[in-house]
Amino acid sequence: MKSTITNCFILYTLSLTLPFISSAAQHELPSFATASPSSSTAGDGQSPAIVQFTYSKKDKKITLNWVADKNQNMNMFEIEKSSDGKDFKMAALVFGTEKTGDENYKFFEKAVSKKVYYRIKMVGKDNTVRYSQVLIANR
Repeated sequence: MKSTITNCFILYTLSLTLPFISSAAQHELPSFATASPSSSTAGDGQSPAIVQFTYSKKDKKITLNWVADKNQNMNMFEIEKSSDGKDFKMAALVFGTEKTGDENYKFFEKAVSKKVYYRIKMVGKDNTVRYSQVLIANR
């Protein structure tokens, strides 16, 4: 699998979860949002959050785009995907750029199936964990 990312320090493409960064919140499922393409928002105004999460598809490639609010407080993003919307596995790990304010991120992936559910697990520098809404990408 080939993946490309912008605005990050390191990208790992993985098909496993890492126990040292998991938490009880990992099993919480956010509300679903159908995307064709569309966007979802998250945030309480107090901690780092994804304020926009969209996808697009072109030439058998899925591109996830997101904007991190209070980016300077963000440690990393785990891009998670699922074929059923229930069991998510990490697809990539993206470290924050530490840029102050809002920051734009992208992740590219080859489209291989008809429907994939994506969400982003946000881990703040204070180890708080939040999830974006789920996007349903029809490939």
